[in-house]
Amino acid sequence: MLGILKAEFLSLRAFLAEMKAQATNASANCRRKLRRLARKTLTRGRELPFSGDMTPDLKSSCLDALTESASELTATVLGGVPFAALPEGVEPLAGHGAYLGLVAADEPIQVGILVDTGGCQHLAKLLLGMAPTDEDLAQSDVSDAMCEIINIIAGGLKRRVSERMKVTMGLPIFVAGHPLPNQQQEVDLRTLQIATASVNLLLLTQKQQTMPISRSGVTLQTAGRAPAKENSA
Repeated sequence: MLGILKAEFLSLRAFLAEMKAQATNASANCRRKLRRLARKTLTRGRELPFSGDMTPDLKSSCLDALTESASELTATVLGGVPFAALPEGVEPLAGHGAYLGLVAADEPIQVGILVDTGGCQHLAKLLLGMAPTDEDLAQSDVSDAMCEIINIIAGGLKRRVSERMKVTMGLPIFVAGHPLPNQQQEVDLRTLQIATASVNLLLLTQKQQTMPISRSGVTLQTAGRAPAKENSA
């Protein structure tokens, strides 16, 4: 009887050892398949350059929408001060401003408003219903006001191009310095006069047939200090 139990025990132990070996092999095969799949995915990502939907015509429509939105903002929120669209500028002004990232389908976009320091004060006072001769606002209040202005302008862009392009808005951020786009970006602008402030409206898009740094937004460098603060939309 003892011999029979011993034989059955040895048989069971052998069976368990075989099952363990099969499970180990299956796990190893699974890991190998996952590694091959990961390598294939990464390789495919490196081989596919960016090819979004931002055609020259759509880009021009976006710039027109930004200008119209800024005009609407000036006529309503800023109290109806003088507004004029000026001849196209060659390059953006050096100064302060606010930027807001957008994502349209798989198209990373960023819009911005750039003015000199005095212009930021003037626009912030207009937004808050103050007179130009009132005491200057604190930098934090100016930052909040400029972020709110680009938020309103970006919302106007989203509304005006909604039939051609679905846009998701990000968070505005205030920065100081001359915009320095990376090698994957293009910058287009419209130059405006709002009251006494010279204003650049910027549209930053991904160059076609380039590898994007990120599909979730556009990275903007500035030749100045780091971003002052970020505000919710």
